[in-house]
Amino acid sequence: MTAVYLILGLPGAGRHELVTNLVEDGLQEPQSVTVFHAADDLGPPNPDKHITFVPYVFEGGSFVIEPKDEPAEEPKEAFFIADGGKSVIDQLEAFPAWLRVRGWELARILLVV
Repeated sequence: MTAVYLILGLPGAGRHELVTNLVEDGLQEPQSVTVFHAADDLGPPNPDKHITFVPYVFEGGSFVIEPKDEPAEEPKEAFFIADGGKSVIDQLEAFPAWLRVRGWELARILLVV
């Protein structure tokens, strides 16, 4: 079952840098991870080679991912960077349903300030 880390924070607060640091230094073994991010959030300029980025749009109270962008394989670990330009409350309310549909579990919530 995939463990998902939910990353909260405003744009420019260092959310992508936190994920990159966790992947490079925090995982016991180098592995590929998937990072879900808002489609209008461009991410870091030099992404780590172990990171696959998957864009989403938060609309109508749910997270929408284009079928072509869905990960080909279920990751062991994933990071979900909440859309810093949308209501964090609405996203927190929608997140459990997103996890449930995939059969994944929330590992931790991290807030970047």
